[in-house]
Amino acid sequence: MVDQIEERPVAQLNITWAGQQGTARTEVYYDELKEDLIRMASEMIATGEVPGIDPDPAVNLDGFEVQRFPEKDGLDNRIVVRPKTPFGIGR
Repeated sequence: MVDQIEERPVAQLNITWAGQQGTARTEVYYDELKEDLIRMASEMIATGEVPGIDPDPAVNLDGFEVQRFPEKDGLDNRIVVRPKTPFGIGR
């Protein structure tokens, strides 16, 4: 009997940092832990892997929010890593 491997859904990772916004070239797992997404986003910014965001080896995403948007209306799953704001989700 062959074990079935369950495929994990992937998502585009959108990041806002220092007034800049970009989408990572590499997809991430939609169900990835928040802490892991923040770590991955930090590494991508530090090494300049996010088009639209200047490399910043001193990046610090402590306190940033992670929002997940499921696939809808022809758009793929999306994850947004962004600064916490005084309004909206994550207040």
